[in-house]
Amino acid sequence: MNPVPSIRRQSASEFRWPPDPHEGFCYNLLSPQALADAASEETGTTVTVAEVCSFFLERKPAAMPRAYREYVTRWAADLEAGRSS
Repeated sequence: MNPVPSIRRQSASEFRWPPDPHEGFCYNLLSPQALADAASEETGTTVTVAEVCSFFLERKPAAMPRAYREYVTRWAADLEAGRSS
C-alpha cells in the first residue's frame, strides 16, 4: 500500500511584508501604492511607497527571486517614479 502523499498547504490568502520571494500571487497585481497600503494595514506600521520601491529596486536583478523579478517587470515605471516620493 502506498502512503498518502502529504498535502502542501497553500497560502493563497496570506499576505506579509516583506513579500514572499517565491509566491508573488498575493502582491504582483498590487501597484506600489496599493502594496504599501496593504503592508501598512497588515503590519500595523507605516510602509511608504518609497520603501516598497526601494525594497524591489535595490536588489540585483540577477540574484532577485522570480516573484520579485516579475513584480519589477510589471511595475517598473511606477517603482522608478515612487522611489523618490
